[in-house]
Amino acid sequence: MYKLLAVLIVSLVFSGCDYYDYRLKVINKTNNVIAIETYLDTLPDFPNLNHAEYYFRNRLEPKDSIELVKSGKNGWLFFIEESRNKKLNLIVYNIDSLRKYESIDTLIKKRIYRCYEFSEKELQEKNWKIVIGK
Repeated sequence: MYKLLAVLIVSLVFSGCDYYDYRLKVINKTNNVIAIETYLDTLPDFPNLNHAEYYFRNRLEPKDSIELVKSGKNGWLFFIEESRNKKLNLIVYNIDSLRKYESIDTLIKKRIYRCYEFSEKELQEKNWKIVIGK
């Protein structure tokens, strides 16, 4: 009986231990609709699937904000540590450009994006809030 109860308690504890890091917030202060993505390098990778619809659905309207999520209690810290330059590399795409070219790959090839780099210290000073277009 005690073994069954112990197994049940242990399984409940471990099944409820999924942590996510929601601390990073991006605020769009531009007059444009944008899409954002994080990369491990200052140059964006070509996505496995070149679906512009993903970026259309996950766009950030002017004067709007979004909390970006990484798995793990310190997901963003681990992401920064894994990055090539030990910084958060945030790439911003203009949705109008994406509509024009209909391909995220084309935006990357033509370098039609803006790259922002933030160290862990800079993010802490900003309270993990990044303002685009300030």
